[in-house]
Amino acid sequence: MPAAHFAVVLTLPILMRPAQLSAGTCWPLNPTSLLLPAPQPKQPTQVLNFSIAYGKTAHGLSKDWKVSLDEAKETVKRWYADRPEVRRQGRGQCGAVAMNGGIAS
Repeated sequence: MPAAHFAVVLTLPILMRPAQLSAGTCWPLNPTSLLLPAPQPKQPTQVLNFSIAYGKTAHGLSKDWKVSLDEAKETVKRWYADRPEVRRQGRGQCGAVAMNGGIAS
């Protein structure tokens, strides 16, 4: 049996209702019933936290959040002050890039 066909056969029972399996009438579910619920919007503080964690600069924050550059710089400064290990890691990576021309992922 080809591998692709075997994978389809293995996943097919997942798409069946238990009553259909026990009754011997294996009809697939309606595809719309398999849809996931719509994602909820993220909290603004969570968005800000992840933005800075993934490298958003003060300039980018000031544009995205429509605040002054000084306010954005202060926000980034306070964020890193709370997380000195993140600052050390980032500086270490910058040093590795300068020495090696890249970093290992």
